[in-house]
Amino acid sequence: MRMCVTTVLVIFVACEWSRAEAPGLKSPERCLVDLQARQAADHDSFVLQGDLDPIIRPGGGGACATAAVIDAIQVLRVMAGQEPISNPDRATLELISGQDHLLNGRVTDSQFRDAIEKASSRHLSEWGVRVDVQPSPHGPLATSGEPWAAHTGPDLSTAHGQLKIVTYTVTTKEGSTLGRHFVLVKTLEEG
Repeated sequence: MRMCVTTVLVIFVACEWSRAEAPGLKSPERCLVDLQARQAADHDSFVLQGDLDPIIRPGGGGACATAAVIDAIQVLRVMAGQEPISNPDRATLELISGQDHLLNGRVTDSQFRDAIEKASSRHLSEWGVRVDVQPSPHGPLATSGEPWAAHTGPDLSTAHGQLKIVTYTVTTKEGSTLGRHFVLVKTLEEG
């Protein structure tokens, strides 16, 4: 069984300061590097998908979307100058408790957006978090937003105050969907 990536969807998550004066936001790349170093030093900074996969209902996809939500919130907190969530696994359980569909392992774009909005209201209450979806121009996913241009592909560059998450659908050569994966974009190197 050969696998191939059939669609790419770019999700933009931006922090917006809800007060009159905004402090300087750190870059998403720097924050991801810092959190990865903390994780390597045995500090729970990220939720690991493999730790959550066993709670996904039989026949469902993996826990990638759920892990990506809390991991994105961690990055946004550090971007905003806050400490990371001290127990991201507990934060994940809180997220799931109010959104039982996350236990199915496959989420729609709107369910992913809702999960980020719920987690940000709990863990980034001083910030407005905006989630924008830029769908593939030829993808089968339920989409909203303006598709990226097919001739140039999606813009994966990182911008100040913004974290990008790429999600893609993996299918068999015959076209059967195997699942969807979510990846936080750290940096885009030329070449």
